[in-house]
Amino acid sequence: MAAAGIDANGIAAAFSGDGPAREMIVEGAIRKACVKYRVSEFEKIVLVGDAIWDAQTAGRLTLPFVGIGNGEEAALLRNAGAIAVIANFLDHEYCLECFEGAATPNQSASRQR
Repeated sequence: MAAAGIDANGIAAAFSGDGPAREMIVEGAIRKACVKYRVSEFEKIVLVGDAIWDAQTAGRLTLPFVGIGNGEEAALLRNAGAIAVIANFLDHEYCLECFEGAATPNQSASRQR
């Protein structure tokens, strides 16, 4: 995020130590964000990731997903069901458009791998 000029200080986040399964890590990040922003839920949550398991986790949690990658990595994310894949965060306006239009990964595509 720093490489894209995004200040991550103070962002509620979760990491591998927050749970043994990826779903638990994402759910932990959501809980931390709810506490930080003093809300019980969010209107929309978009999972962003650069690996197949990120798309699969989004699908299992029925969360919209935006993949990050280009070339072969982008193709792998699309094959895993990602609808939106961006190369990087440098075009902030395009990224926001992708986040707004993000959809839950197509689970039938990820099962076809």
